[in-house]
Amino acid sequence: MMPAPETVDSWQGSIMEMKEKIRSFELSPEFKSMGESKLNNLKSWFDERLDKAIKASEEDDGPFEVSASPAILHRFTAGIVSYFLTSFVYSLWLRFFTHCFKSRSTYVCL
Repeated sequence: MMPAPETVDSWQGSIMEMKEKIRSFELSPEFKSMGESKLNNLKSWFDERLDKAIKASEEDDGPFEVSASPAILHRFTAGIVSYFLTSFVYSLWLRFFTHCFKSRSTYVCL
């Protein structure tokens, strides 16, 4: 099902008019200079960050070390231990009850 040729022609004509309007569109010099200054600021910021990153990667300070406060390390290790203990207890509980079935209100293990 194709649209009528008149519809296609009018749509194509409106697209061509919009194309010509866009070509003739000019920004005011104030807006253009604001955009260029923001672009230059962004470019200089990025170049500065890139130079710092390159300089930092070239410096050899030996092995990489991470420092953390004892409280953070304690919370981290306590969380890991509690996770594994919980997982272990749950797996034991699951093994026990998967091998047992309820019979006359008591558990009978197979």
